[in-house]
Amino acid sequence: MPTCLIGFGANLNDRRQTLEAAASRLAQGAAVRVTGRSRWCATAPIGGPSGQGEYLNGVIRAETALEPEALLLLLQRIEDEAGRRRERRWDARTLDLDLLLYDQLEIATPRLIVPHPRMEFRRFVLEPASEVAAEMVHPTTGWTIQRLFDHLQTAPCYVAVTGAPAAGKTALARRLAESVPARLIVDATDGPRVEPVSNEPPGQLTPLAVELQRLERRTQMLAAAARPKSGETLISDFWLEQSAAYAAKRLANDDLAALEAAVQRAQSRVLSPKLLIVLIAGASERQREVHQILARRARAAERCPRLLVRSDSPPAAYEEAFAAIEAMR
Repeated sequence: MPTCLIGFGANLNDRRQTLEAAASRLAQGAAVRVTGRSRWCATAPIGGPSGQGEYLNGVIRAETALEPEALLLLLQRIEDEAGRRRERRWDARTLDLDLLLYDQLEIATPRLIVPHPRMEFRRFVLEPASEVAAEMVHPTTGWTIQRLFDHLQTAPCYVAVTGAPAAGKTALARRLAESVPARLIVDATDGPRVEPVSNEPPGQLTPLAVELQRLERRTQMLAAAARPKSGETLISDFWLEQSAAYAAKRLANDDLAALEAAVQRAQSRVLSPKLLIVLIAGASERQREVHQILARRARAAERCPRLLVRSDSPPAAYEEAFAAIEAMR
């Protein structure tokens, strides 16, 4: 039978009793066989209204004969039986059950997204999940649960914000840096001049030379930034790999390959992001093209965990991004 991972959470009423009852209810039928259960871990609430009580969270590993949609309906039925009300996002809740993983399936329907779109950077998910499913692979990142948790534990807290041109990267990065708070690196056009990477006369640079100049500038800015200390966060309004995404439609194949190679060399000189925030913008064909390339690069092998947020609602994008950073702590 397929193996699944289910997140449990509660911060109202008798939390432990609610979680124990839900775990027992899940295992009652023949369609679900519980094979592992983590400790219940106390965690601070992330996002939503202020003044909420502390959560108890945990993860159950199970084998199931149910299809993903049917399993989702069972989890929602157990929530309803416990008195769950869905009135406001991230509000206090009697019981919260999330289908985190279902074997290696990737599902995106109006009702269900698997893997859970925010599990890869949430400490309150990864810590208990590592107890019962350390070797399970997160199919989007290609990383095991243990590797995701180790990354959360050890990687310096550097967050890169990227997206298509005019998606609102700088505005989001600035607001996050003020709220977290964090040190901010802005890819400003009026910043310090970088050393030339082309022998061509000024004003006669080829498109490749221009992109290499931009890449070198961003690399120098990141390389000059001090490594974040414990408890400190660093945020940039760019990601080094966006250089190749921006230029993909403008460079010939050989020039694009040269830029790709330069990006790979640059990455070895700077911090890798602990979290990549990708702003989804689709107002123009150019933005949609760049976003598609960025999304492919972000999900390629050996990339960091990422969060996709929509740029058409800046308040919602900020809420999602801020909650993601808080959830890593």
